[in-house]
Amino acid sequence: MRRVVAVNLLLALALIGSACSRGEEDASVTTSKPAGVATTAVLVSPTANSDQPSDSGDGQAATTTSTTQLVDGTPTYEVVDRVEGDAGDELVVVVDPGTYTEVELQNLVFDIVDRFQPLTVVVVDDPAAAVLASADDLSEEDVALLASRTFLTISDGVEVTFSGPYAGIADLTIGS
Repeated sequence: MRRVVAVNLLLALALIGSACSRGEEDASVTTSKPAGVATTAVLVSPTANSDQPSDSGDGQAATTTSTTQLVDGTPTYEVVDRVEGDAGDELVVVVDPGTYTEVELQNLVFDIVDRFQPLTVVVVDDPAAAVLASADDLSEEDVALLASRTFLTISDGVEVTFSGPYAGIADLTIGS
């Protein structure tokens, strides 16, 4: 019961924090459209702008920007691959290499879910692993690299599984 209350409290704090705005610096945004699928890279830092894609009507993803602020203790991250889908987006997220607390990782999860409403997310700490996260037909070496650099995954939009050095953190379901 305490864990549910704590998770709900963290979610509430994340929502409140994401509603605040400062607009002190711009986010780094790159939009591309490979083979009919739009992907967007978004750098999210403590005072960065967040990007929410919108349909421009011409088949390409347009980007609108709203200013938000990360909750204190949320690691800076970059969405390096975003494939939009009807049921939710598929994201690949890169964080800086380092050691994070359970609370920081939970803040990261809540921020990603609040901003992007994704269906699936893979969080890694290495750009090379990020490329592998959305690749097909990986070699055994690629699978090993991806596994060693993956911090957490979100599936079905709510199921969070911690891995790598954070495998000891209990998995969680957002909203429960």
